[in-house]
Amino acid sequence: ISLLFVFSSAVVREFNYLFIHSSSLEGTMVNAAADIRKVLYLSLLLLSPVASFLQPNLAQRPLLAGKNILGQYEQRTTIQSTTAHHYYNNRPSLTTSLKSSSTDNNNNNDDDVYFDIRTTLSLVAGQSFLIVIAVLSALYFKIPNYGFGPNISFNNAALLDGCIRMLPFVVVAFLLDFVEKSVPALQDVTKATQRSILALLGGKFKPVLAITVSIALGLSAGFGEEMLFRGIMQTGFQSQLGDTLSLVLTAVIFGLLHAVTPIYAILAGLAGAYFGWIYQVVGNLAVPITTHAVYDIGALLYAHWTVAQMTEEEQQALNEWEPYKRNEELK
Repeated sequence: ISLLFVFSSAVVREFNYLFIHSSSLEGTMVNAAADIRKVLYLSLLLLSPVASFLQPNLAQRPLLAGKNILGQYEQRTTIQSTTAHHYYNNRPSLTTSLKSSSTDNNNNNDDDVYFDIRTTLSLVAGQSFLIVIAVLSALYFKIPNYGFGPNISFNNAALLDGCIRMLPFVVVAFLLDFVEKSVPALQDVTKATQRSILALLGGKFKPVLAITVSIALGLSAGFGEEMLFRGIMQTGFQSQLGDTLSLVLTAVIFGLLHAVTPIYAILAGLAGAYFGWIYQVVGNLAVPITTHAVYDIGALLYAHWTVAQMTEEEQQALNEWEPYKRNEELK
């Protein structure tokens, strides 16, 4: 069960990444096929200890497969990086064709070289596809209410509770922002987020589009990821491992699937643990869905606003920034 969710969620994220970084459909499919194999084998490698615990006979083959695929992936990394730079620097823009339908002067994107509506639509569609995966998985594994769990209820009390439980994220974000200047790893987390927003919404402030896309992505992440990880995966682990281990294991997998940088993965894992704890305490998946969605919507809007305030030179530097680049320079 855990392999299915790790694999399906990772494939969606990998395909979104490759769509942005490849200049042709053929290149996207070729790279996607290689990355899907990489995700599969690395997932097997990651879950070997779990497999060993549940079924000792399953533990050996993933280790061998993972070892073989890692060498192939390292060899392909340089080629993929070159393709990414080429595409970002030469990506076509569809914003001119949108000009006639825009009624907001702030949404005039003629000179926004980083914005491509195809990228935005693909990311929204890819994130939304997690909901489809969750529903199909719930039907297959007979999880009640299509993965929402037996006590799902989107009443006013649950929605208000979810909004209130989002407030600790705001406090933590403020504290991290306060110490970020002295912690390079946290700066990388911010850059990773801002770089994604630059690819998603471009470098010009677009209030109408930003609100629309943020709501779409926030709801997709809130529903899709909470259904997959808390409603299905955590529930599936719970019967075998108990409350604590199921929460921890699900949070670890959730963090690893957000591993843009090491600190990013840790923060995402802690967030996943918090969502899982909410679900265990409340028993109504509507609450962590609301918490997750509301925070994501706010975070996306704030990130877009900060990116739009940057100078062209800062946006160019952000566009060229790569995860782990700091570690390579130090070496």
